[in-house]
Formats: sequence, C-alpha cells, structure tokens
Amino acid sequence: MNIKDKILTEIEKDKENTIGVFAQKDEYLKVFNKMNTISKDIEKFKEYPKWLFENFNYEIYKNDYNSSLNSNVNIENTLEEIPKNANIIVSINGYFIKEYTKLVSSDFIVLSIADKINKDCYGIENQFAKFYEGNENQLFILNNLLSRDGIYINISSNSKIDTPIYLLNIVDELDNNYFINSRKLINVGSNSSVNIVEIDLVYSQFDTLYSDLFLLHLEENSNANYSKIFFNPKANKSLNNKISFVNNCGYKIDKNANLVVNTITIGTDYNKNDSVAKLENANSSLNHSFFALTNNDKIVDLKSTIYHKAPNTQSNQLIKVVANDNSKMYFDGKIVIENKSENSSATQNSRAILLSNDAKVHFQPQLEIYNDDIKATHGSAIGNLEDDLLFYLQSRGIDNEIAKKLLLTAFALDVINQSAAANYLKEYAVNELAESV
Repeated sequence: MNIKDKILTEIEKDKENTIGVFAQKDEYLKVFNKMNTISKDIEKFKEYPKWLFENFNYEIYKNDYNSSLNSNVNIENTLEEIPKNANIIVSINGYFIKEYTKLVSSDFIVLSIADKINKDCYGIENQFAKFYEGNENQLFILNNLLSRDGIYINISSNSKIDTPIYLLNIVDELDNNYFINSRKLINVGSNSSVNIVEIDLVYSQFDTLYSDLFLLHLEENSNANYSKIFFNPKANKSLNNKISFVNNCGYKIDKNANLVVNTITIGTDYNKNDSVAKLENANSSLNHSFFALTNNDKIVDLKSTIYHKAPNTQSNQLIKVVANDNSKMYFDGKIVIENKSENSSATQNSRAILLSNDAKVHFQPQLEIYNDDIKATHGSAIGNLEDDLLFYLQSRGIDNEIAKKLLLTAFALDVINQSAAANYLKEYAVNELAESV
C-alpha cells in the first residue's frame, strides 16, 4: 500500500477527530484524493529515503496538547537556554502551548491557529490558499488537511520589537512513530521591525516526520530577520530513530519592506524545504542564506523560487553545503523577474565542499527573465578542500586536521553569522561542523 492509500485509510478510521469538522478540510481531502501518491518521480521531490515514504509507517498525530503537558520532557530546562529577555512561544507536537509561552514585548499578539480559525476560518484558510496557489504539492495539501493547530502572530503597525521572538517546536516523548502537522502565520505590520528565531527540538525515541506550513507577510516599510534552525542541541545522539522535516515556507514582501532569511540545517535525517518568496511591490528586498551540513546517508532537498513582481526589487541568495559520507544535497533555485520589474537586481550563489567521494551535491540554478532592464547573475561551484590552502596552513605549523576545521569554519561562517539566533546556537553549529572532519 502506498503512502497516499495508507493516509486515506488512517483518516477514514476516525475522520472527525483526524481532520476536524471545517468544510475546507473536506475540500482538501477531495484534492488529495485526486493527486498521485508521493514518489521521487514527481518534480517536487528530488529524492527521499525509502524508509520515509515507500515504507511509510507513521501514525497521524491528532491528540490535543493537554497530553503533552504531562510529558517527561523538562520544558523548563529547555527554556532556560533561551536568552532571558526573549519572547518565547512554544508548540508541542504541533499544538500551541500557552502555559509555556512567555512574552516580554507588548506590541504583538499570539494565538493558537485553532482559536484564530474559530474566529475567522475563511480568512486564515484563504491566506494560505491564495499565497500558495499554483505551488501546491501533496505535502502542502496534507498539511492543510491534517494540521489541527499552530501559531498565529500579528505584530502591530509602527512597532519596533527590540527583543527577539523565539519559536520552539518541541516533539516530546511519544509512544509511536508519528506524522505531525502544524501551521504558522505571521504578519508584520507596516513600519515595524522584528527578529524571529525558530528552532526544532525532537525528544522522541521513535521516528518523527514533522510537516510545517509557514507564511510570513511583511507589510509596507517593515523589516524582519527570520532564522530557522534544523538541529537539536539536546538530542540523544545514541538513538537510532529517524528525524525528518518537511517545510513549505512562504514570504510575501510589500513596498519598501526588507526580509532577511537565514536557515541552518545540521544532522536531520531528511530535510525537505520548499520556499516561495514574492517581492510584491516596489523597493522590496530579500536576502536569503542557507547552510547545510550533511553526513552518513542524510538527505537535504531545498527548492527555492523568488518572484520579482515590481520595479526596483532586489534579491540575494547564498547557499553553502558541506557534504560527507553517503549524504546527498539538492538545491533547485529559480528566480523569476516579471515584465513589470524594471531596475530590479537578483544574485544567486551556491557553493559546496565534498568531504567524501561518495557524497553528492546537485545544484540547479534557473533564471526566468521577462524584462531587459534588470541585473541578474548566478554561479555554482562544487569541489573539495583546496590542497593549496591546506598546504599553506600546514607550512605555518598547523596540524592537518585543525587546518581542515579552520577552512570549513571559514567557509560556513558568512552564513552562520547572519543568523539572529543566540551565540550558543551558532557555536553549536560551528562545533558540529568541526566534528565532521
């Protein structure tokens, strides 16, 4: 039985408790029924491990969050590692947890997506559907179908949030392999600024597939720095469980608004990250940096599409990868400059270092340009650590292994340092990179 049939069978066992009672859920179910099953033959998935989809053995997580409040995971210890002056917003197994959420700023509101939908069902659903129209895939439809909760944040206009907002997505000690779905909708009001850091923490000893649908909207003259970290500093590395993330990220950037997106992924067994950015109005800009460290047989599949839809828009994209062992990394990056986007500029740069002959990195840069009055460049390079640089450091009395660590750290730091995360998280990323040698 393929993944599609398994999920449909699971839904029919207890339809009301699995997908809820909203009319939109039935519509998503109809769409999913018409779709092909998930397979690597579909363009959206460059490759995935057989144990994830072809041997799909996950139950759909549908319990409410109250069960998580009795977890053996010490949430308080986790919160202590976050900077004291930060806003902390917690979700457990995809459910917003008000009891652990701590806000020190007053210029924004946080709600459960479930509560927000109860007040404005069609408004929330339409925001997701309208943005992703034309970019739907099976996992996007599944997330809308199966997610029961998530986080809604609205930052007031004319607000400067000086203290960062930390989003902690925690998977606690579950009793089985679970497919968890959650959604986030963040609106940054006009003339406002904010730093947002999102971290995933998986404590379950069972296999976990976490699907997240994320939409960030910057209104006119706003500024946001969004950092996403896919690793778990507190994870028990002796466990043999598989941790997989599937993310659909959407960024809508209005007139004179500026968004910085920084992503760091280290050690996840499978990471599928699709992002769509829309520079909707004049003078909007996006700076997107991504760093991945892959080893063993891990897979990272990154797909990015940036739309320049107005004049004087700018985008800069930097992708860096260090791949070891039998790991694989795919980057499919497309920049579309539409015909009304004169005086716009776009750059895309992707670089990879291979530490093993068996590691594979595939870059697929693409430019679609419909206006001659623009500037657009892209470049890619894949190779090994340069022998000349290693020889130079060794000639200065530096041990070969230390020299490799220094070169890898230098290679990654221009991405890692752009993160808005606390320094201890950046240091963890650097230490993991050094240990890969």
